[in-house]
Amino acid sequence: MVSSPRRRSPRDTPELEIPPPARRGTGIEAGHGPSPRGFASDRRSPSRYISRHVLARKAPRRGDRPLPSHMLDLNQLVRSHMGVTLARLRGERGLRLDEIAAASGLDACFLRAVEAGDVLLDDAARTRLADTLGVDPDCFYDGFMDSLRSGLWPTLQDALSRT
Repeated sequence: MVSSPRRRSPRDTPELEIPPPARRGTGIEAGHGPSPRGFASDRRSPSRYISRHVLARKAPRRGDRPLPSHMLDLNQLVRSHMGVTLARLRGERGLRLDEIAAASGLDACFLRAVEAGDVLLDDAARTRLADTLGVDPDCFYDGFMDSLRSGLWPTLQDALSRT
């Protein structure tokens, strides 16, 4: 009896391992030699050994960290004081923001940001605004120490009311 060749079932065929395609433009495949990160065919990547969560974390930058509660952001205090001073001077003279912007040559959006305390006035912009409003450029700092002092230390009235 002659046996017929046995048909192979899909379960009998071994799985073929197909490597993932190499990235274009890196490694020897592109003819440039090894890339700074190693060969493109090198399968030992850091993500294989290090958790993806660790790789996804960014190193903290100084600007990303909130200030500790015991520290004051003096830049924010100066910006807000200059903004309040600009709004007060503008209100005393009955001028609109776009009128001051046209007269001083500054952008109206910039002046809105200054009044909101988002932007600090540099010396040139402060001089132009002072010339437009007819005041001394240093008047934007007038009363800053008093407002800072009142925010830092309680007044005598506050101290007496607590006792």
